[in-house]
Amino acid sequence: MRTNLPKWKFQLPLRGYQQTALEQIKRHLEDQRIHIVAAPGSGKTILGLEIAGNLPGKVLVFAPSLAIRDQWISRQTENFLPKATVSTELENPQDLTCLTYQALYAAMRNEVDEETGEKRSKRNLDTLLETTQVLILDEAHHLRRSWSDALVDFLQELRQKHPELVTIALTATPPYDADVKEWARYIEICGEIDVEIPIPDLVEAKDLAPHQDYIVINEPNQNELAQLQQLNQKQKILLNAFTKPTTEAEKQLVIELAQAKLFQPLETQMVDEFFNEALDDEENCLGFIHFLHTLNLQPRNLEVIRGLNELLQPQLKATRANANNWVNAWNFMLSHPTMFGENLPLQLKEYAKSKGMLHRGKVLDTSLVETSNLLLNSAGKLESIAAIAMQEAKNLGKNLRQLILVDYIRAEALGQQEMQLGVAPIFNHLKPLRKHLNIGVLTGSLVVLPKHLALKISEETAWQPVPDDENYLMRTGGGFVAEVTEALATGQLQILIGTAALLGEGWDCQQLNSLVLASTIKATMLTNQMRGRVIRIDPTDSQKVANIWHLVTADAGHMLNGNVEKIPLEASFDFYKLQQRFQTFVGVAATEPEIKAGVKRCFAPEIALETKQIAKLNEDTFRRAADRGAVRVLWEEALQAGYVDGAYRGQIKPVLDVNCTAKVKFMGPLLLTFLLVLILLVGSLIFRGLRGEILETTSGLVIAGFAGATSLVAYFLLQTNAIMKWTQPKKRLHKQGLAVLRALQSLGLVSSEGVVLHVTPSRDHLGEEISLLNASGRETQIFVQAMTELYAPVKNPRYLLLPAQNPWLQKILLYRLFLVQNVPTVFAVNKTNVGVFKTALAEQGLKSEALFTRQGEGRKELLKARRYAASNLGSALTEEGRKMLKVRSL
Repeated sequence: MRTNLPKWKFQLPLRGYQQTALEQIKRHLEDQRIHIVAAPGSGKTILGLEIAGNLPGKVLVFAPSLAIRDQWISRQTENFLPKATVSTELENPQDLTCLTYQALYAAMRNEVDEETGEKRSKRNLDTLLETTQVLILDEAHHLRRSWSDALVDFLQELRQKHPELVTIALTATPPYDADVKEWARYIEICGEIDVEIPIPDLVEAKDLAPHQDYIVINEPNQNELAQLQQLNQKQKILLNAFTKPTTEAEKQLVIELAQAKLFQPLETQMVDEFFNEALDDEENCLGFIHFLHTLNLQPRNLEVIRGLNELLQPQLKATRANANNWVNAWNFMLSHPTMFGENLPLQLKEYAKSKGMLHRGKVLDTSLVETSNLLLNSAGKLESIAAIAMQEAKNLGKNLRQLILVDYIRAEALGQQEMQLGVAPIFNHLKPLRKHLNIGVLTGSLVVLPKHLALKISEETAWQPVPDDENYLMRTGGGFVAEVTEALATGQLQILIGTAALLGEGWDCQQLNSLVLASTIKATMLTNQMRGRVIRIDPTDSQKVANIWHLVTADAGHMLNGNVEKIPLEASFDFYKLQQRFQTFVGVAATEPEIKAGVKRCFAPEIALETKQIAKLNEDTFRRAADRGAVRVLWEEALQAGYVDGAYRGQIKPVLDVNCTAKVKFMGPLLLTFLLVLILLVGSLIFRGLRGEILETTSGLVIAGFAGATSLVAYFLLQTNAIMKWTQPKKRLHKQGLAVLRALQSLGLVSSEGVVLHVTPSRDHLGEEISLLNASGRETQIFVQAMTELYAPVKNPRYLLLPAQNPWLQKILLYRLFLVQNVPTVFAVNKTNVGVFKTALAEQGLKSEALFTRQGEGRKELLKARRYAASNLGSALTEEGRKMLKVRSL
């Protein structure tokens, strides 16, 4: 670090990975920005204070909440010597000043601080700007919010006054899923990631407890089904306007649609233009074709519609005609006046506006939003929570320490038969368990405790009886956070119900062993923060294994349709959002000793994730959750697999799983078939010649034919060697992976030292898993995204990638069409980047052409590629996830 005599020093031994991180950080001070990604429970606060203590100047900490702000002060004064002079006031900075991002935001905007009610002014920051030389940004993932604007302005002024300023950014969940612009802004503030401390490191070091995520699926209840049926009727407005026109406005819509340019005789040039325009808006176009099919208005004799039907047939089969299609169809007609004229879009807007379904010039089916909210807050989740609580109580008894987090309090429902998701309804629903367990409620405005515990905490408080249970008392106004936390830790409470806002971040109870996430918060980072509440080690229980429960409501389509369809769970809005969040949640798989991310790791692989399997999936989930010992064994075996020569070498990285059996592997059999036919033909001629069935005058032709065939086979085999790099899936994947890596390095998008390609057979042995080692998380994310796009079905890329021309082979096998791929977006932004990618491919022996698809010949080739590309003929060829990688570099 920069000083020989630290301002303060941690008084206990640092953990091994903390010491390693400190050593690494010494090499990352050149840009005066330190960026640490570390899982909850890794001691980020201690690490941040230790780094700051070795740097000159006063330290300023920004934290996302008052509770986390105060933790910084307590950690320094309790664990470091000498104790620093501390402050939480803008105008009175000390050696260590701790503030909230909200306080900074209010001061920069001259507004009232919503957390404290104090009026802030930019003048309050003058002394801070003069004295701060080290700035710590805690939970830096919050900087995606509006707080970042205020911080950027403050940082700019601070760096002008102190060019030597060092920033230390700490987070457990960097925004890997951010778009390029947002990520660039985040990195501009925090710097490139210097050190990552993943969850497996902490579990292996016994600083986090083994844990498992479980997903319980419920279906809508009868009352919700009735509401959904009503919403379904509302969804038909867009369809009925054309199928059952009753008003003059509706009749006029039908007339205008029939007269649309799209349905009139067109010149060839106009057909091509409409075709291209439709494909550029594929999602809405699919909805429009479904719409025409439903109306039975499809003019099959028109080339545009007929061509789109043929081209989009796989996507049409994969999607069902529903209300989403009607919304997309209307937006397609609104967005393409060249196809539909000026009148129809205007009349559609007026009609949608009259029905309250127009938002910012687009049709928005508000019933879809209502449906999603209804399912997210389904009362069926109350039944799931009760089942989970009973299961955990049965397994752990009085040793249960469970936290249930939810968004809303709904205090008025206490003691009532309210069936909405909320703190009070959950407390009501757990009434049968109150006979055997002590259950509490802790929120910012409501506290409920067993009578004896409430009076023990405070006899002076004006407690009131809970309406339906004389053994419990309640208090409005909140408070007693420390006391209730202590009661849960010591077993005076077994279950605590609270809000995510109060307890979801910055609150700790090491004795927790069960967490139920009943919050509908969709943000990956906030959900991961909530998961962090339960995975900390318990100093009183060395065998702790934590269960993390997630709740999902399946869409009701299968119930409304008589349960006749096998609907994938991912078609459910609730499950889909959970699936997105799980892309960054790393843990051990349900039944295999493998550490990975993705929602599928939470289920037994032999049970299909379909609505018809909900009962079986839940039954298996509860069975596995009862065996905490098995989870511990899975972690131990998975971590052991991460050791190489006795040293832990596991890295949690994004991974792409490519199914090599579904790719162009058919080229091998195709070549073999051609050779077999040729050999049989020549052999037949020779055999017939030996039997005298061929005239002597033709014997010369036979010999000549045999010689010609032999030459042809030889040439064919030579050509085969040249194309096998393209047609053998595994060789192709390895070489293209290296090419993508080299191109990204040439463009400066991968700059870490010692980065190598990592390829290993997938667990099912049907394909290969590909990723990077020794790269940052963001670099690996860019690489995996590029490979995903390269191997994805061809839809509408800016550039097509084809093997270089081989006229002889092309005429026989059309192999260029079979092997066509997408040029990844990261390269397709301009010709220069495309050229870098082509050069990298050529260096791997894969000479290629890149065809621009936005005009002329390129568009025609795109249409052919969509029909014949191997990636389109197959399906589900790639799957992106995150897992622990074992070292194997190529």
